[in-house]
Amino acid sequence: MNSFSRSEATFTSFREQCSAWVYRPTVVSDERMPVVVLANGFGGHKGIRLHAFAERFAAVGLVAVAFDFRSFGASGGTPRHMLSIRGQRADWDAAVGFVRSLDYVDPARVGAWGTSLSGGHVLELAARDRELAAVVAQVPHVSGLAAARSVGLRASARLSRVAIADVVAGVRGTAPVYVPVCGEPGDTAFLTSPDAPAGFERILAASEGPTDDNTVGARAALAMPGFSPNRRARNITCPVLMQIGSQDVVTPVAASRRCAERIARVEVREYDCEHFAPYVDPWFETFVHDQVEFFERTLATSTV
Repeated sequence: MNSFSRSEATFTSFREQCSAWVYRPTVVSDERMPVVVLANGFGGHKGIRLHAFAERFAAVGLVAVAFDFRSFGASGGTPRHMLSIRGQRADWDAAVGFVRSLDYVDPARVGAWGTSLSGGHVLELAARDRELAAVVAQVPHVSGLAAARSVGLRASARLSRVAIADVVAGVRGTAPVYVPVCGEPGDTAFLTSPDAPAGFERILAASEGPTDDNTVGARAALAMPGFSPNRRARNITCPVLMQIGSQDVVTPVAASRRCAERIARVEVREYDCEHFAPYVDPWFETFVHDQVEFFERTLATSTV
């Protein structure tokens, strides 16, 4: 295993400063290195277990760059915790551009790692960036319609009412209306599957950095049904590892399987677990082992 260092960095995404951690392996070589770019799922920041995955990648000689979306974590942007699909798409593009500019990175060996909502982002990224070398999509959001159906009509109605109130607040210039990321079934929250509260708490307990404000502006609920990366899956040409939890009800399994069928160079692995399982033991080791093996294989060949 390689030793590595972690440093702070920033890059600009449409006038906002995005915060990143750069994990750089300690190697004695002039050869440019492959890199994996990571971002978290719905409402998350890089301290919520991204460090665990990034450290494993750096330990095998891959540069790893974990970043925060605008208005989340240590990145700039106000109001805070406002989730914009368009904004996060721009942040992904800026992050990939940033790592390609690093003088010790091989710009032709850039991999993208995303989980849940960001798992959808990396699939869409691969569909529009034909120079991307490899993608890991962990329990990915692939269909807005399928995700909305899994939430149920009553929960969707509750969220929609609060989301409209948040939109009105934005128009009036008053304080945003926030909703918890996770809640019990029947709560007004974004994720209310039976496994959500306990699963999310396990993740937070193993995380680094602030974990006391896990809310998102309610207006995000209006954007989610329209975000369906599966629509562009046939445009993906790079290798993809799609990791599916067979008991996942947050990002429905059937939709993920259908999406995978549209990707030419896909490896599908299913695990007998729920949506929140990959981040912590006992499932973390299995997921990250498969990811390391995939990235070592797909990012192995130097272009310089």
